[in-house]
Parts: sequence; C-alpha cells; structure tokens
Amino acid sequence: CRWRCLGFEKNPRPEHRHQRMQKADLSTRLATLTSTLSSTNENIKINKLLQEIIDLSRVVSISRLDGFRKILETLRVLCFDSEKVIRTQCLRAVRYLVTDEASMLAMLQLNLDLFVVRTLERPNKKEYKLERVQALKVVMRLLEISPMKIPRSLVQSMVLIMSKKDDDLRRVCLDRIRGLAFQNPGVVASTNGIHAMVEAILDPSCGDIAGQLTMTLLYLLDQESTRRYIRPSVHIQHILSVFTDTESPETQEKEARRVASAKALMIIMRSWTGIFILASDKVGLRSLVDILSLPASFRGSSWSKDAVFMLLLQILSVVKSEDLTTHKAKGIWKSMGPNLLHSYVVMVLLAFIQSGLVPILAEIGMEQGQEMSSVATNLLREILHLSADLLPSDPWGAQLNALPSVINCAASLDSKRVVSRVLARDMLQKMSTGQYDVDDKDPFQDDFQGPHESEVTPELSGYNTLVHGLDLEAIAMQSDSAPMARVQGRKQHHMPRIVTTSRSGQRGQLMAMHRRITTSSEEVVNRLMAESGVVGNRTREYATWDWDKCLYLLEGPLANPQYLQSVMRNTRFCKRLLSFIKPSKHAFSAMAWTLSNMRVVKVACQLFRVLCLSKETSESKIFSECVREILDELVIEATRSSNPSSGSTSRSPTASVSSATDLNANYGGTRARRLRPFSRESVRERLAREYFTLVGIVTSSRHGAELVRQCKKPGSFYSDLYNLYKDESKDYLARLILSCFSYGNHNKNQRTLLDIWVKQGSVNLRKFAVSHLRVLLRDKTQDVLSHFWQWGVRLLASQLGHSNEELGLAALSVLEEVCQDDKCLEFLIKFCKPRFANIGAAANNLQMKFLSKRSGVQYLQQIDWIEQQMQLWMAEGNQKYVEAVENALVGAFDTGMHIPKVQKDSTRDPALSAYLSTGAEVKARKPEYGYGFGGIHCSIRTEYDDYYFARLHRLPWKVSISLEYANRSQYFILSEAFVHTVPHIAQTVYRRRDSKRGSERESEPMMAETPSGLETYIAAIVIAPNGTPRPQKLVDGVTIRAQLSVGSLNPPAKQKSAFLRRFEQVCSPNDRQRLVEISCGRCFLETKHARWNFLKNIPAKKSIRKQTAIRKTSAVKGHGGKRDDLYLESVWFKIPTPNSSNPVVCLAPHFFGELAKTAEGCEILGQSGHVLNFIHTVLAPLAGRVHSVDELDEKNDAKNGSEEKTFQSEAVTAIEQRTALWSIGQIGSSETGFRLLTKQKINVIKHISKMAMKCPTLSMRGTCFYIMGLLSRTPSARRMLYDLGWRFSPNAEVGIVIPKDTTSFLSVKACEYRGSWAKHRSNTFGLDFVPIKNAPLSQTTLKADYSNCAQVILGHLSNLCNSVTIKPSLNELRRLRKDPRARPFFLSADMMFQVFRMITSYDFQLDARRCVFDELFDHVSVSQHSLKVFDKDLHATNVKEEIQNLNKSLLAARMSAEEKDPDPLISAPSKEKKTRKAESKLHRPKFCVVGFNSNSSDGDGNRSQSMEK
Repeated sequence: CRWRCLGFEKNPRPEHRHQRMQKADLSTRLATLTSTLSSTNENIKINKLLQEIIDLSRVVSISRLDGFRKILETLRVLCFDSEKVIRTQCLRAVRYLVTDEASMLAMLQLNLDLFVVRTLERPNKKEYKLERVQALKVVMRLLEISPMKIPRSLVQSMVLIMSKKDDDLRRVCLDRIRGLAFQNPGVVASTNGIHAMVEAILDPSCGDIAGQLTMTLLYLLDQESTRRYIRPSVHIQHILSVFTDTESPETQEKEARRVASAKALMIIMRSWTGIFILASDKVGLRSLVDILSLPASFRGSSWSKDAVFMLLLQILSVVKSEDLTTHKAKGIWKSMGPNLLHSYVVMVLLAFIQSGLVPILAEIGMEQGQEMSSVATNLLREILHLSADLLPSDPWGAQLNALPSVINCAASLDSKRVVSRVLARDMLQKMSTGQYDVDDKDPFQDDFQGPHESEVTPELSGYNTLVHGLDLEAIAMQSDSAPMARVQGRKQHHMPRIVTTSRSGQRGQLMAMHRRITTSSEEVVNRLMAESGVVGNRTREYATWDWDKCLYLLEGPLANPQYLQSVMRNTRFCKRLLSFIKPSKHAFSAMAWTLSNMRVVKVACQLFRVLCLSKETSESKIFSECVREILDELVIEATRSSNPSSGSTSRSPTASVSSATDLNANYGGTRARRLRPFSRESVRERLAREYFTLVGIVTSSRHGAELVRQCKKPGSFYSDLYNLYKDESKDYLARLILSCFSYGNHNKNQRTLLDIWVKQGSVNLRKFAVSHLRVLLRDKTQDVLSHFWQWGVRLLASQLGHSNEELGLAALSVLEEVCQDDKCLEFLIKFCKPRFANIGAAANNLQMKFLSKRSGVQYLQQIDWIEQQMQLWMAEGNQKYVEAVENALVGAFDTGMHIPKVQKDSTRDPALSAYLSTGAEVKARKPEYGYGFGGIHCSIRTEYDDYYFARLHRLPWKVSISLEYANRSQYFILSEAFVHTVPHIAQTVYRRRDSKRGSERESEPMMAETPSGLETYIAAIVIAPNGTPRPQKLVDGVTIRAQLSVGSLNPPAKQKSAFLRRFEQVCSPNDRQRLVEISCGRCFLETKHARWNFLKNIPAKKSIRKQTAIRKTSAVKGHGGKRDDLYLESVWFKIPTPNSSNPVVCLAPHFFGELAKTAEGCEILGQSGHVLNFIHTVLAPLAGRVHSVDELDEKNDAKNGSEEKTFQSEAVTAIEQRTALWSIGQIGSSETGFRLLTKQKINVIKHISKMAMKCPTLSMRGTCFYIMGLLSRTPSARRMLYDLGWRFSPNAEVGIVIPKDTTSFLSVKACEYRGSWAKHRSNTFGLDFVPIKNAPLSQTTLKADYSNCAQVILGHLSNLCNSVTIKPSLNELRRLRKDPRARPFFLSADMMFQVFRMITSYDFQLDARRCVFDELFDHVSVSQHSLKVFDKDLHATNVKEEIQNLNKSLLAARMSAEEKDPDPLISAPSKEKKTRKAESKLHRPKFCVVGFNSNSSDGDGNRSQSMEK
C-alpha cells in the first residue's frame, strides 16, 4: 500500500490457476473433487480436498456450476464424521460455497441447516470450540445473504444459546438475534427470541448492551407491522415486575436486576413509543404509581418507592420550572423558537396525571414521619409549576391546583385531625413559597479565602472544568478583580467552595465589621487603617499589610467620594497604596501571579475605582503620577524595537516573587528590579499583567478618561498604540490592551483602535479580537450593545472574506449570535452586503436568516442563491435537517448507547434516530451539500456561562513546549498562548481504526461538546526569540511535550512528578503517522486534550503553487525524492466550558420556513410547487416493510389480486413523510406561511391533526405532535386548531398543543399477536398421543411387536420439553436405546430426520437438545443414500404416514437380519471378543445377561439371551 501511494505498482498477485479455466473445465474439476472426496477414507486427504474446494470457491462462483448440489450432498455426509477436524473444515467449506440466495436455497433444500444446528449445539467445551465457531460463521453468512429466508432452526438454536449464561457464544448470538429482530422479527418472535432479549436486559452480565436491547424492543413496538410480534402486556410488564416484586428474598442478584430494570425503564420513558405503550396499558404506569401508596411497613417497598421517585425526578429534570420562568421573562423562546423538550415533558405530565400521580403525591406529602414526604412535596410543587407554565388552564389547571384532599384536610376543624391539618398547611405553604427541604446554604457561609494559598475543590457547577491539572472555574472566579458585591451576586451554586488552611474564622468577623464600618466614626476607621499596617511605622513591610481589611475599607466607607477626599488629605493610606502599585517601585509588578496574590490585585483595582468616582480624587497628584507612570511604561514597551537579546528570555523561572513574603527580600536591588514591567515574561507570570486591568478601569470612567488625556498632552495615548499592529512581536500587548478596554459610547478612540487592529493586524491578533467581540456581545454590564449593531457588525463582516478560513468561520459564528437581534440582521443585509465566497456552505445558516427579511430575499435573489439552495434542500437537505433534529433530541436525553444502523426507510421514534445512517464519510471540512445544522442548540447560556467565558480571556495562559530527542536531551521552545474559539463546523476530527481491528482509516465528524456549539482552545503559537511567529522544524524521532499552566501556578513539590505524568500532553513520532492534511501544506493531529498543528515544506520565497508542485514531485519520487520537512506551528489545548443550564433543543433555521416568513418568499415558494409536493407526501400511505416470510407471501397474493387497480399516490418511506411534516410545520409557523398552506385545495392541517391522534406508528404521532406545536405559534393557526379539538399553553411562544381528549390520544390500538409458532401454518408436526399419565395405555405403551416403537420414542422425546415429565421419559429413552429391538430406531437416519422435525417444532431446552444429539442419536449410520431422507420438506403435512412407514421399514429390516443371524445386533468379531473376555475372567458368575433385558419381548413371546461360561 505504501508503494502504491507513492505512485508505484508492485508485482501483481499471480493469477490463480482456476481463473484461467473455462466453465466446463471447472465443472469437471468440481466433479472430480466430489467423487474423490466421497470415495476416500483418509483424513489428511479429505482435509486437503476440502481446502482445495475452499480455494476454488474464493476465485469462482461454484453455485453456478453443474455439480454444486452433488458437492453439498457430499459435505452433508462429512458433517457426521467422527473426526472434529473434518467436521470443522466441512463447515468452513459450506460457508465459502454459499455466496448468494441461489446457493442458500440449494443448501436449505438439502436441510443442511439441521446439521449446522447439531454442531452449533454441541457442549460448551474447549474441544468443540472451533467446530461451533465455524457453525456460527455459517449462520452469520446466511444472515448477511438473506435474513428474510433464514431457517427457523438456526434462529431457534441461537436463541437457546443466548439464553445460556455460561455459554461462550452467548454474546455473539445475542447481538445477531438483536440485529435480526429489525429485519425479520417474525422468526425471532416464533422462536421465543423476544422473551430471551427481555431476560438479557435484566441480566447484570449484559449491562453494557442492555440499552441496545431496550431500544430494539422500542423499535418493534413503534410500528403496527412489528408490534404484532411482541406482547407489550407480557414483555414490558416483565421489566416492570422487578419494581413490583416485594415478596422474593433480598439477594445480590435481585439488587442487580433492580438496577438493570430501572435503567431500561428510563430508556423506555424517554421515547414517544415507550410513553404511549406504558400510558395505554392499564397496569403500566398505574402499577408504578400505586407502588408509592404502599405502606412503609410493607416488606420490600422502600427500594421500589425510592426507585420510582428517582425515575420521576430524572424524567422531569429535563426542564425546570425556574428556567421556564426566566426564559419567558427574557423572551428567549421568541427569538430562538420553541424547545422541543417541552413537548416531551408535557407528554410525561399527561401520562402520569392520567395515572393518578398527583393525589398520591399529596397523600404522601401529608404523612407524618415519612422519609419521602419532603421529596413528594417538592416533586408535586415542580409538577404544578410545570403544568401552570405548559399545560392549558382549562381543564388541567383547575384539576391540578385544586388538590381537594390537601385543601379539605387543611380547612378541617375536626379536633381528631389536628396533626393532619398542620401537615397539610405546612405542605401548602412550602408549595406556595417555593421552599425546599434541601440544604441550599451559601458555600461561603463557613469558609473564607485566607491570605495564603487555598485548596480548591471542584464542587462548582455540574460540569467538569478540571483539565490539565487546573481547576479553571475556581481560578477564573478567584482571580476576578471585580467588586465583591458583583462576584457574590453570581449564582451561589456555581461559586467555588474554598477550604482554607488558616484564618478559618475571619470571614464572620470581617463581614460583621463590614456591616458596622459604614456607620462607624472616623476614629474607628483610623484604627482599622492602622491595623491594616498601611498607616504606621512599617511603611515598606508589604508582607505584613492586612489586604483583607484594606479591601473592606475601600469597599466600605472609602467608597464615598467625600469621605475618601478627607482620608486622602489627613492620612497617607491611599498614597502608600499607590506608591506600592507604581511600576518604578518594582513591588506590585514583581509579585508572582498566584491565587493568593489576587487579594492584592483586588485592593489595587478597588482603589482605582474609588479614585475615579469624582473629579477631585482623580486629579489628585499622587493618583495622576501613578497613572502617568503606568501609561509611560506601556508606551515605551509598545514603541520598543524587537530585539532577540532584549528582555529576559533566558532568566531563571525563580526570578519572580512568589508571594508578598518574598517581596521584601527582593525589594531594593535584585534581578526582579531590572525586569521590564510590560515585557512578555512579566505579563505572563507576574502581577504586572494587572496593570492592563487598572488601565481599563481608568479609561472606562469619565473622569479617568479625562485624566488619560491630561497625562499624555504632547501626544495622544491612543495614537501611540495605533501602529502596534505593524510589529507582530507585540501582539501580546495588543491582546491585553484589547481585553482591558470597555468600548462604551464615550470610548470612540478605543473603538477606532479596535477597528484598525481587526482590519490590519496579524491573523492571530484578529482571531483573538473576533473572540473578544463575542465577549463584549455577551457582557450585559457594559453599554456596548447600544450601538454594537453599527460598529461591531461592520468589523465582523469585514473578516468574512479573509483568506484564513478559521478566522472567517470564527467571525461567522459571532455574526450568527449577533444576528439573533433583528436590528443587527437588518444592518448586516442593507449596509454590509457580506460575501461568503471564502467560507462557502458554512454560512448557509446565516444566509437562511436573511430570508426572514424582505431586503434579505432581494439580496439573495441578486446573487442567485435561493434557487440553488432550493434544489439542494429538495435533494437531500430536508432529510439531513430531520436527522439533525432527531439526533439532537437523542443527545439531549444522553442515553449513552450505540445504536445499530438500519435501512433509511425505517419508521422510528425520534429517540431511535441514531438508527439512521447520516451518510458517507466526511472527506473535507466543509459540508458536502452545503448545509450544516450547527445551529440546533443543545443548551441556553446563562449569565454565569458568559461570565466564565469572559474570565477565560483574562487569565495569563502559559504553555511550556519542549522537544525530547532520542538521546534524552531536551530543547525548550518559546510560545505565546491566548484564547481561541472555533465553531464546531470547522472541527472535523478524523480517526483511525485500532491496529488490532484493521489499518483502514475512517473519518467521522465530532459533535461539539460546548453549549454554544463552540470549541474553546488555548492556542500556543511557536515564536522566535524576538516574539514573531516562527514554526519549529522537527527531526525524525523527536517527541513533543506540552504543558498548560496559568501564571505562576505550579503543583506542589511532592505532587509535581505525578502532575506532569498525568497532565502533560505528548505527541510521539508514532502519533505523527496519523497526520491529517486539511489544506495545502497544513496538517493537524488530535490527541486526548490537545490539537497539534503542523506545516510541511516552508520555502523562503516560493509561491503556494510552486510548493504544491514540489510536494507532488517528491511524492512521485518515493524513496529517491526528498522527504517533506515537518514544522510545529502551534499547540491547541481544549478547554471545557461549563453548562449550568438544562439542555434544550431549539430548531435551526429551515430553508422553507425562513422563506415563508415574507410575502416575496411565499410567492417564490408557491411558484415552485414544493408545498403541494409536501402535502401529497404527507397524505401518501407509508411503504410498509416486510417482517416475515408470511407477510411476503401475503403481499405477493395481494399484489397479484389487485393488478388492475390504480392508486392515486405511491407509497412513501417514513423518513420522507417525516421530512414533509417538518417542512410543513416550519412553513406554517409564520402568519404568511400559514396563509400559504390554507390557500391549498387540500386541508393538510386537518390530516396532520388526525395523524397525531390515531396514527398507528407511534413515533409518527410524536412527530405530528411537534408539528402541531410549531403551527400553534400563530393566531390564525390557533383558531383552526381549537376547532379541531386542541388546546394551547398559556405562552404561545412555547409551541405546546394538547388534545382535548387525552385518553384517546394516549391509547394504542391492540393488534393480533402473530408471533406464536403454535398457530403458524408451517408448524405441521404433531403426535396423537404422548406417554403421560392421563393418556390411554394402549396408545402410549410399546407393543409387543414393536410396531409403534417410533411413535413411543417420539412421544418420550416430546416430554423432554416439559420439566415435569423430562426425567421419566429420559430414563425410558435410555432403556429403549439399550433394547436390541428398539436400538435400530436410534441408528436410523430416517428416525433422525423425524427427531429434527420435532426439535424444530417444539421448544426444548438446550440441555435436552444436547442430550438428544450427543447421547441418544450419537451413532446414526449415515451415507449419501441414507441421508436422502433429508431431501424431504421439513414442514410436510404427511408426518403421521411417514412415521408409520418408518416403523414398517425398520421392523422389516430387523426381521430379515434375524433370519440371517439369530443375534443381529452383535457382529461376529464382537462375539469373538466378548467370548475371549468371558473366558479369560474365571471369577465372573456362571451366567450374565448380554444385549436384551430379561423383560424384553418380541413377536414370539418373552425370552432371555444368555451366554454360558
């Protein structure tokens, strides 16, 4: 393969000699092999002949040759060979010979499957393992060829094996039966395979595939054509029986079955099919609800009640009532569209309310001393709140909120019910006030951030942000320099829990002091300033200053400008703090950036805030000097020329000051003084970085901005920074400057600076600026949004045409978020006229939003975009959209299972959407057809999510990259890190198969894990010593190591080695063999937590076209050409973002839905005729799938009988009908689109309403339920739907409709069960009488002439499937097998055929079948002539006649043999051998019985055969 990739072809494989033979010669050769195989008795020669047949079948199709049937007959004989090697090779030959349906049919005509069954059911021992595996491979080959024609015997055998827990082939058979249930459920149901799958679901050893098995049951229950093969009242109730089983003893196995049952029930309840099935069954959900009413004294009820409560809480946790209230107030559903998960919650509420859950919860909540009373109260409150927001007030609101039992008990005046009255009133009070009985205390209540390094535990948000050894969420929160009130105002359950090592009791004292300090006297304030250490004799002992008291003073009385002026005049408190902050003092700037030093940063920031509050304080001399010094240092660093020798690039990592304690030792003349405050190392590891925060505080205030203008009178401060973009080595300063400014309405200079840098800066600077624009957009505390639609949209639109695709995609992602505002969307269309040529299909979501505006339709018509997209969406876009929606629903529920692929025309539940294959491999980063649905939201950002995202941009990221060579030497590379966000549409991840599974590469897209559809990275760019980007050339065998850190945060010394081993990312030479090329000369590699970006061949002065030519030439040269040089460009560390809100599924823009929002779009849509096509597709019948051979015959008969009939519309597949439904729903979700639907001649709305109520396919009901919700968003549609019997949620934007008759809506029509083999027409085997106690003795007793021996044997064999009669019948069969007159029946191939008929017709246990094959009929004499009986039909109707003829033929053969030999069953050599043994042992008794028992009889009467000594 390597030579072929380089353009060379190795010597082709020599042509097989059979390929050069003609068909006649092949037939002759096959006949020769067959005759030789049937005549030889040497095992080695037989094995060679079988291998030659296998080799022949590999190159030619033997099934088309003349002697194919003859070779199968010969192999049929070899299946009974005494050597297991021959039997194994024979089965292998059968597998290679059967290649198509014709050869499979020839095999089944010879009943060769019965011999495969015999081998497959051999004992589970090591000696039979290879033989059984080959038999199973034969079955798998037949399943691949034609699952509809698979014989029942093979399926029955696999079902028995998968029911055996200790069998080695159980898991394989279980997987194959599960796959066969999708294609041929009839044969699986007839062999009791459905029940076996249910048992496997509850089996703890099958827990890893229990989810897949449950989804298989849901698939069968979904369609009416497959629902007839399953008994919901039996199979689903078997899963629920674990909950209701309170009598069996408590064992470990029972506990494991409980867990498996709870998981299966959760999967069932998270699908439309499961809800309909359980709600329609009278003992379904009702049995679960009734468990809650069991008394506590009832044995085994506690676990069941806990499990049901946990189930209810998990189901309702998808949507929270608090989120509904918040989203309604913010108008989220109006801008984003309805959340499809609301429809699911409504269905669950209706199902449980109909099952009587509310009264039972009310009773439990009023019980005294019950552990579940508080849980029931909270659950009832959540149900009532969800019902009030989602369900119509009439009639559900009145029924639920009445709570007659609780109200009557609370209003009762009966003295005997005092306790109940108090409990009822408490319950009503908790539900009305929203008081929960859970521990919701403030995480900061007992703990406080002390002055030393703290231990941070990851108890933050429910989303794991602990990565690369850093608790990023805790770091982001603790490093925030915002006022304490703002930080504490965040949601408390997202705040980090701090466990300090000292001063654990200071928080309560300082908080009490903070409350008193605002009203305290001047004397108290002076005393506190003296206690802080700032005002006193120890002026320069900064380590002794109490920064906590300083902060509380600045946030307390000094926050008053008048009081602050008095303090500045009378004390030196502010002067000494400002002196400490000055860069020239090398005190503040020399401290290391650690979490313990963040207290110092908060004091500095708060001091600058209070000084900028008034004109007097901001113009003070000490403050203006400090600000001027900071600005001068910044301008000096910005205008400094790039010199590799400048700065301190080779300094020791220990040069920075780690804490305030070390500051005094370094203050006064160490290397820390000589380090520039704004050098690259200082802003990355020291508190000098926070000077930018101070500059941002000053420039964001009116008085501070005036101070900046006064400090830089000779030249504007901003004019000195305009040209900073020209020096790429100063990008780190530009990023910090961009992140510190506020860009408010009064900050025109800052906007101008941003505009210049975004349009003319380097690519890396632009990437950060675009990401920072997203931060500004989400920051609700600034006045940026007031005019962001003017200046921000222009900046983003200017980056869409950049040659760097990642930059264009990042700008597009921000624009999609901005254009949720109609004002921004209008401005983008009218004034920006964006061009998406470089981005391509990724911009389709944004362009589809243009269709919702009249100006957008006109603009897109000018560029001929609408007609092209309409053709693409009609081709495959609509179907891709439906698949994306249904996959998003599956992802929201997060069932965490792998679903197998089935045919695309399968009707499935939205929760089963993973069954549908999404298409071919992804070979490029852009979507193949020009539509990506990344806009389907998985969650809604909260205020805290935006806050955390903004804090990530302010942290001092640092990435250490080193190269490790083969001789263990290391070389460190300089890098520069910053935050970079990339939309997930650009993140196509290519994976390779594991080397053990194969070397073929498969490409799969990775869905984004972040809530907003973004991937957040810390991008580390490799730079030169002067700071400019310069990729590092790699040599062979070098290993790249990278480690992410923040500031000067390092792991403890004791844990450092373990820290590096665990969180250091490594790219080895073997990893680089999996490089994926994404563009000309650019490639990347994905590891666990990092992405490595490389470049190939970087010539100094050659164009890209020449580079491509050089690379192609070197590739053709192979080993003789020059190899590509590989350069490391950057390393990206993936950073998780928290998800503090519940997942939502909001629809992405739909082409036809957006087009129908304007009159011009409706005109285009009406002229195209697609709306009428959608309506005809919805009205067309579904193309039913064939699920059994009987259905295939019925369809053929129906087709032959109705050839003269003509149908108005052809049948459509389920996916086509769902696609049409979603298109109609999107079109009708707007007023103009709904009017377009009503103008059509066919009332499609009425038809969809009927489908939602009575469609036999349950998942299609759920789809129609979604569509009715989309249609209900317009007043015109609500009026029509109200007349059709639908009611609506109080909030129309939620898109919820509920039928007035919920009982009919939740009911499922019962269908006739067709999975019974007893009623199957192919089941023709039967016996008149079997040897049981109640049967007549004359019919079940062996006759004297053995004329009914076959009937008696078969009768006893039939008793082996009964656990009551198996033991006596088996003993009788063993006795008959030893009987000389009955033994021929156990050696006859004809009798063996009848036994096979019985075994394939009756349900035997696997042990009983093995006993029949390996003990009773283990020495059947076989030959090609004797096995001719297997050519008969296995399901013939003349079974009784054949059994009678079998009796006659065997009796005649026995009588003719007795005439020749009076002892026919003992051959002459055997007689001589037994005689010699008897004569050699003198101690034997005088007489012994041989052969026949003394009680055996023949036609002449009773006689005994004996031998004398």
